[in-house]
Amino acid sequence: MTRQVVNGRIVIEPTADLCEGAECDQLEREILEHVRQGHAVVLDLSRTRLLSARGLGILARAQSVAVEHGTRVVVCGANHLQLHLLSATRLADEIAVLDDVPAAVRLLESLRPVAA
Repeated sequence: MTRQVVNGRIVIEPTADLCEGAECDQLEREILEHVRQGHAVVLDLSRTRLLSARGLGILARAQSVAVEHGTRVVVCGANHLQLHLLSATRLADEIAVLDDVPAAVRLLESLRPVAA
């Protein structure tokens, strides 16, 4: 998993599938730590092939915690199957899904903080 700051926004990029195990556990810890501090987070899925129910659950919980702390989570780089899962579970109604990191960062820069 890699992380970087782009224009003041945290970008987390998992380097393995988000099914079960260490990658999911690490993602959950990191994303929740950042949103609890009020930081917006971009989750870049461009190097992730599989997104399981566990990964979807992490996204749902992270967005809920983010809103409680006046911030948000944005997803980018999702493949066709991931886009389908985000849509079918209605997570795409709650979490913005963009093509790439620059688009996600631009969106976050343009939005006001989320009211809890």
